Amino acid sequence: MSDKINDIGDKISRAASEVELLKLGIEGLDDIVGGFPDKSVIFLVGEPGCNNTTFAQQVLWNRAEMGSKVSYYLVGTTALTIRQDMLTYGWELENIINKKYWNFVNVFTPEMKELLLSITPPNQESINVEANLNALKRDFLPKAQSNQWTVLDSVTYLLLEYSPRDVFNFVSYLTTAAHIHGGVHFLIGYEGVHEEHVINTIKLLCDGVIEFALKESTRGFEGSINIKKMRKSFRTKIVPFYLSERGITVETTVRIA
Repeated sequence: MSDKINDIGDKISRAASEVELLKLGIEGLDDIVGGFPDKSVIFLVGEPGCNNTTFAQQVLWNRAEMGSKVSYYLVGTTALTIRQDMLTYGWELENIINKKYWNFVNVFTPEMKELLLSITPPNQESINVEANLNALKRDFLPKAQSNQWTVLDSVTYLLLEYSPRDVFNFVSYLTTAAHIHGGVHFLIGYEGVHEEHVINTIKLLCDGVIEFALKESTRGFEGSINIKKMRKSFRTKIVPFYLSERGITVETTVRIA
């Protein structure tokens, strides 16, 4: 028993000392922030239409394009919707899905199960979480163990079907698994849907919090990436961005708050 405890202690000690910054592949942003910390769960939050989803899709696309496996958890949305949205920026998934670098995972919640069963291809991974979120935890663990990067789209839909306490426990599990095993994992959420203390609790539980805002300007849509909290970072940063045909683009000459 003592040997097992020592093994766990050694694993935690190694995990704590091996956190490195990893590049996201978003033009300009890596130059400014130097990358995001490995072994982290990052909450991407803002009002609907703020492009937090575009950010997550772009990061995973870049990762898969480099030949690394990624997983995109669908909660309250469908693979067809995501693929249509990504085509806006020329991110065609067919090839990288065939190479098994990109994996969609349908999460069958009580509300969405019947619809998703009728449109899910037989070879697409699915998880039934009608009773509780334990199946989702079990599916996430081997992905963290293999250093996959993941997106959960979205935690807002989980909160519409499960109690805040159940979702908080799920987020705590994700952060612990990520700290021990690795990977960068994004949770997408939206403000104005739930009570403020619920969103603030998720912000507390995650390793990083990035708030997104978007407004129309003379050259299209411009937004801001407000890094409110991040492991291995001692100050917040507000990074302006704009949308181009390549997705989110950050100019390295802009002033950073």
